[in-house]
Amino acid sequence: DLNEEYSSKTLNMYRDKTNRGVKKIVWCPDEPTHFTTAHCGEQTYYHYLIGEPNTINLWDMEFPKAPIRSLDAHSQAQCMEYNPKDPNSLITGMITGQTCLYDIRANKKFPSIVSRRENSHKDRVNAVTFYCSKSNMEFFSGCSAGEIIWWDLRNLEKPIDTLLLYPIALEDGIAKTEQRAFGVLALEYESTIPNKCKFGTLPNT
Repeated sequence: DLNEEYSSKTLNMYRDKTNRGVKKIVWCPDEPTHFTTAHCGEQTYYHYLIGEPNTINLWDMEFPKAPIRSLDAHSQAQCMEYNPKDPNSLITGMITGQTCLYDIRANKKFPSIVSRRENSHKDRVNAVTFYCSKSNMEFFSGCSAGEIIWWDLRNLEKPIDTLLLYPIALEDGIAKTEQRAFGVLALEYESTIPNKCKFGTLPNT
């Protein structure tokens, strides 16, 4: 038998200038060597105003010394995703429970649209994913409180619909409350299976 040995090595390191950890990495759809990183510290939903800056970094993998561009927001990003039909649209989920849209073409540092706080999540947004609609402008967001919100980028002031994950409450005949909801950690939508979305939940919920 021939045993083939494999090896790996670090080629580059891309350093944020703060002590924040990397929360999410996504590749830019129209630039094969570009990727985007979201950074978040140890703050909780209730202490998000304390400490680190709120930048999102855009990198070229061939130039690791500094990001080619930085975006800013009112709070730290927990998750993000590019619109698969419009690579210049980047949505992010924030530690405040809000979602926002960056238009990369506009060359502006701050988001062009931010959801209203009173109509957003009651806890940090852990996941966002686009839904393959006719407009290519709709997406879902999920949070630790068990909320799934269905959004349209053309109007982030008010969501299309909201779902509270409470399978146990339904099975046991218990009242539908957030205390019984399944916290959301991951969302995934597959365009070849329309009208269905998968949720990954927090442990012990």
